[in-house]
Amino acid sequence: YEFRGPHGPSSALGLNSTSALFGALCGGAGGAAQQCGFAAVVELPTKLACADAECRAGSVKYVKVGRGYYEFVPPPCVHLFYRRATKNETVEGAAPPLPKQGYCTNAEGSYLRGSVKLYSIDEGNTPQRRETCLAACRKVGASGCMMIWSRWNKGCYAHTAKVAGNKTDSRHLCWDFTESGKVGHSYMMLPRNTNGCPAGAEVKTINECREALSSLGYGTSNPWIGRPDRTDVPVGCSWNGRLHWNMAPAGKALSWIAPVCRAHVSLDDEGQIAMPDGATKFRARWQSNMMPAVGAHPVVVRTAAAFDKVPTKSELKARLRFAAPPPAGQCSVCEGEVKAYGPAGAVDAETVFELDGKYFSNVESIVATSDGKHSFRNPPVFLRSTSARGARRAAVAEVESLLDHLFHHTNTPVFIGKRLIQRFVTSNPSPQYIQAVGEAFRTGAHGGVTFSGKYGDLGASVAAVLLHPEARGQVPSGGRAAHGSLREPMLKMIHLMRSMEYRDRDRGLVVFRELQEVIGQFPYQSPTVFNFYQADYELPMPAEPEPEPEPETSKPEPEP
Repeated sequence: YEFRGPHGPSSALGLNSTSALFGALCGGAGGAAQQCGFAAVVELPTKLACADAECRAGSVKYVKVGRGYYEFVPPPCVHLFYRRATKNETVEGAAPPLPKQGYCTNAEGSYLRGSVKLYSIDEGNTPQRRETCLAACRKVGASGCMMIWSRWNKGCYAHTAKVAGNKTDSRHLCWDFTESGKVGHSYMMLPRNTNGCPAGAEVKTINECREALSSLGYGTSNPWIGRPDRTDVPVGCSWNGRLHWNMAPAGKALSWIAPVCRAHVSLDDEGQIAMPDGATKFRARWQSNMMPAVGAHPVVVRTAAAFDKVPTKSELKARLRFAAPPPAGQCSVCEGEVKAYGPAGAVDAETVFELDGKYFSNVESIVATSDGKHSFRNPPVFLRSTSARGARRAAVAEVESLLDHLFHHTNTPVFIGKRLIQRFVTSNPSPQYIQAVGEAFRTGAHGGVTFSGKYGDLGASVAAVLLHPEARGQVPSGGRAAHGSLREPMLKMIHLMRSMEYRDRDRGLVVFRELQEVIGQFPYQSPTVFNFYQADYELPMPAEPEPEPEPETSKPEPEP
């Protein structure tokens, strides 16, 4: 919790002075709200029991403690970019629903509200009219259907609420579409000001729309329903604080409504996948190096066990990406580098593996196109959408994670070591010199002396740079005689001016003309983000002459 001061939003949850959370945030003032000693940040070491309104509250962002306000800051959490699919409760080959005599009712047996009139044709109760009405209700994704004839309100009606039953009436027919809406898909929300979903990614029914929004963490009560003639709003399923379901065949993008679609990938001509915001792209590692064509492709997410037996260390590191809490029981397989926890003799999705003190779940999430021909690993992210709650903090966590990845990359010690050597000693260090400094960076120790003993120790690295024999001019046997340091043109000129103690006559700042075309270098004008020189550049050296071969090494010729 972070302290926000004496002012806060009116929606903040007021804490009772007797609650455990109040005591933790108040600073141990013994329930005296006027004497709270507010800390800037409070981290709860354990779970606390709720009290009064705390137990009834759902998602809480701000709490009021006496005269102060705290904001709840959730810890950084990694998500899969494509969410897990809902259950698939579709029944293949199910018979069409049968009409029941009477009007549709809700769970209390009352007339079912929330229906939309599709047309007013009254041709009696004929098989053709039944078929036409049923097809019309199916087309608009209704949850039920009702047909009325020989009455003032004659016509075909699409229900959008749950049909619970029917009450007998001679001029009504009721159909109950029993499909739950769980069809085995993942879902995603597109940016606002987008009109509907790509072909093949549309949400088909209002029941599926409810399941889609529930899977995204949104409520589905009090829905807005658009008639078939409402072409001024996005088509199908969307969200603007409540569920929108528009039955029209075409619609219009609006800046305050976000369409909800089945999960899909959008590929550009370079094979990169565009995120829903359209501005961010990432490159997926398609299995078998096969990727689909340019365009939008519906996808499904499959989460299953990665191994059916205990893997080797290299296999585990290559495939498992889900961490797991330490298991409570004993290991079922305890030999070898990789230990397994789970039912003895079985390795499944519930199994946890241990490697080097870390625990991994035996699951992997694969994103596959709906035709099953192309797939890639579901990428983990901190930030799914810039419009999501806590997006700013998630973006910071994303950047920090990238920095951690770069810092711990296997090439970082060598890269940092070479740069330190070039700045302190010589422009062309030998491989042995670079390896020694890189090893000091990795281990935090050098020459029998332990500095911090941790990865990334610059003290150990600098000691390795300055205490190496090459720092004193010794060239390793067989090494190149290209020892010494050559300054970059701009640094060479600055060094010259400092050595000559150059000063401006009017004691002003020294300003240079642009020297890029003169010396080939100038601040902020490097051709790439990697500065003026390639990281793997090597000084061109003349090839050393090969020694003359000894006569004894030649193949003897037979005498004539």
